[in-house]
Amino acid sequence: MKVTISHIKADIGSLPGHSTVFKPVVDEVEGYVKEHGSSLLKSYYISHVGDDIQITMIHTRGGRMTRRSTG
Repeated sequence: MKVTISHIKADIGSLPGHSTVFKPVVDEVEGYVKEHGSSLLKSYYISHVGDDIQITMIHTRGGRMTRRSTG
């Protein structure tokens, strides 16, 4: 089985400038990934640097996985 690691990042902004991502935002992203990604992802990790939130995902769909809107 081939495994693909995908990484996405979003500059979401922050009230105190570009310094942090608020914990409730991280929690919301994690909840969304848990709810909508469970059938697609083998594993994931959510991190942030400054006001950029990032999701690193491990899946078996390959590097050309088509985009899918869920909301």
